[in-house]
Amino acid sequence: MRLVTNEVNEHEAISVMIRATPSSPIIPQQPRAIATRARVLEIVETIVARDGADHVTTTRVAAEAGTAVGTIYRYFENRNAMLLDAYDAIVLRLVSCCQAALDELPASMPIAQAASELLNIYLEASEKLPAHAALLAEMRRIRPFENGHPRESTELAETVISPFLQRFAPGTENSAIRLRIIGTILVTMVDLYLVTSDPLERATVRTELEAHLQLMLCRLK
Repeated sequence: MRLVTNEVNEHEAISVMIRATPSSPIIPQQPRAIATRARVLEIVETIVARDGADHVTTTRVAAEAGTAVGTIYRYFENRNAMLLDAYDAIVLRLVSCCQAALDELPASMPIAQAASELLNIYLEASEKLPAHAALLAEMRRIRPFENGHPRESTELAETVISPFLQRFAPGTENSAIRLRIIGTILVTMVDLYLVTSDPLERATVRTELEAHLQLMLCRLK
């Protein structure tokens, strides 16, 4: 354990008390602890969807979760960590959605059509999550754009793109770096689409996204 003073910023409750916290957040192992952490992330997502990311504080989340602020710091280093983990949880749900959809696509479907179908499924699932765009914006603030999408692109490449190509383009040579490139391009353009609010600009991004997807498929040959 180490003693630290509360960080003072516009998003955190200010206290003159000194708080004892673990040296680093723990990864819960017991079912009850896992459920508590998951509940915290659900509350973060709900607050973001309802009131905006600026309203997420450790104090408010703890209150709505019916737990102590100390419990929040047991699993999350700070407010930013909660927001990032809430975003990552959404990404995992979307990836799982795509994996399930991929299993349902007929293997006889032309690869271009299958890719478009899967892309539409991902975008529709994303748009049904009210907090996604706002959490994406927070992720961009916390993880600078120049650092790329190491987690998202790798996750997408390994769990969706690779099995998709194995099914619809068997025999295609796909190195890890090539899969990573495809994943990074798709994640970057999908993110741009999701954070674009102007309808005309959004339609343009959607068109370009589809075009780049088809171009990448052509380059596999």
